[in-house]
Amino acid sequence: CLALTAGVDVPEWARAALPALPEAMARSDKRSHEVERAVIDLAEATGPDDVRAALDHLVEACGQLAALEVRPVADRR
Repeated sequence: CLALTAGVDVPEWARAALPALPEAMARSDKRSHEVERAVIDLAEATGPDDVRAALDHLVEACGQLAALEVRPVADRR
């Protein structure tokens, strides 16, 4: 998108990676749904404080910064 917007040729490395993109996106989407389901299962089995602690530990272990907000399912709408 950046190259096209700038009016320049798309780099060859980007063109070469395009055939693998749908599979990579499908794997990413599948994994995100698995994680979401696991978090919901954990919340239903324990409670918000336990979920928050587990997510804090996961974020710390991954070395990533994230802002997490735990809300009841009814409040997500």
